[in-house]
Amino acid sequence: MNIGERIRALRNAKMMTQTELAGKQITRNMLSRIENGSALPSLSTIMYLAARLGVPAGFLLAEEGDEFYYKKMNAMPNIKRAYTAGDFRICRDICMSLGGSDDEISSLICLCSFNMAKEKFCEGKLADAVELFEEVSAQKTSTMYPMVGITETAAVYLAYIRDISPSLYSDYQDDARPVSAEAMIDPFCRYYSVLRALDGESGSVLAKLYLERASAEEGQYAAHIRARVAIGKQNYQEAYGELRSLLTGEGEVAAPMMYFIFSDLERCCSAMSDYRGAYEYSSDKMGLLEKFLRLRS
Repeated sequence: MNIGERIRALRNAKMMTQTELAGKQITRNMLSRIENGSALPSLSTIMYLAARLGVPAGFLLAEEGDEFYYKKMNAMPNIKRAYTAGDFRICRDICMSLGGSDDEISSLICLCSFNMAKEKFCEGKLADAVELFEEVSAQKTSTMYPMVGITETAAVYLAYIRDISPSLYSDYQDDARPVSAEAMIDPFCRYYSVLRALDGESGSVLAKLYLERASAEEGQYAAHIRARVAIGKQNYQEAYGELRSLLTGEGEVAAPMMYFIFSDLERCCSAMSDYRGAYEYSSDKMGLLEKFLRLRS
């Protein structure tokens, strides 16, 4: 892309006419000749046009390989502002629009995709979450930054989605692999680790340890673990009470977790011969699954 093409592309991106960009210092005809490559601008004209376009003059003079770095430098204040505010979609969109990447941009895209994936997961938009979690792994390989725990945590969320239905995600193969230590910093991963362990010999010990250490922010996870422990002991009335408290509590429960709550309530009602309740919760569960299968942004 030569300097004239670069000026025209920036002008079009900013939705400026040639007359608006030319202003009073150069004629519209001169700008047209610069843009189509039949005239080369002087240094003073380059500085003038760069100022009106809101880019460094060096960007207009950059070699092909340097263009990305000027775009990045110009975009960095907005990238930082969006990321700090938690506007991960906007931050990611800016990074993706730069027309290139480096270690820093790849790591930012990785982090934004990771946080967006968790948001989509909680909203029940699981197809979107799967795409974003898979992008996390792809972006991590493009940066030298360690990004400790990111892909490991993403793998846990994907395994949970697979547990709901292989139709939502079927690539996760290793059922026996424990949740990695790197992922255990995430509260959801700690919860899922104990949930899986309850089917094994050490499950009750791990559940007891988890419940002793669970923070107030992990209250919903702890309630579900208590319910699963009670189910394991065939204390279905106790489990039912814990599960109902999750439905009637003040905090909003993540949509995927609701699937397993409905499933456990169905099991409890069935064990207590409440077949009407079992049918209703089974219907709620299947309705939620159908929603997961069709819901996308």
